[in-house]
Amino acid sequence: MIIKDIEKFKGETMCLTLLGKGEAKIYLNRDIAAKYSLSRGMTVTADFIRSVMRDNDIRRATERALYLLEYRERSRRELHDKLRSTYNEDICQAVCDRLEEKGIIDDYAYAEHLTEELSERRHYGRQRIRQELYRRGIDSETISDMIRSLSDDDAAEQIVCLIRQKYADKLAESPDKVKNALARRGYTYSQIKQAVEAVLEEEA
Repeated sequence: MIIKDIEKFKGETMCLTLLGKGEAKIYLNRDIAAKYSLSRGMTVTADFIRSVMRDNDIRRATERALYLLEYRERSRRELHDKLRSTYNEDICQAVCDRLEEKGIIDDYAYAEHLTEELSERRHYGRQRIRQELYRRGIDSETISDMIRSLSDDDAAEQIVCLIRQKYADKLAESPDKVKNALARRGYTYSQIKQAVEAVLEEEA
């Protein structure tokens, strides 16, 4: 194949016209074209063009990944799944590997931040936090570390605060509904029972 023409398309994109058995156009970032020193009249093989296109896809997927990470922090699996809707598996793995090597995605640090948010801001209990971490693709060993970092004393205080702030009016009328609502947040039956009894004693 011969590069019949190479010209600016729009923005940072270049259009290559390839002449072989027929004529085909491919679109590349200008930095990729420069990296491979592509020029008019250059003879190229199909394998060479596939390598160029793979590099171009990795670049585009990396830009997409960085945009997604700017919006919010994500686990490797979350990022991979987002990219997978557009790019093939090989490209997604390559991009995630590269970002992981550079420390741009870090599942352990992400799990720490998320555990803190779920525990301290959303007032979730251990079981709910475990579910949320698993849903986001955090591995079981890291999840165990995060759950071990949670304090029973903090959980007890959180439940009491939740009852006072959100459920105080409902506790006397519908204690079971309050207990069920707290259970959905991931607290155990014994934790809920102790907290409810503590609040009721305060009000007595």
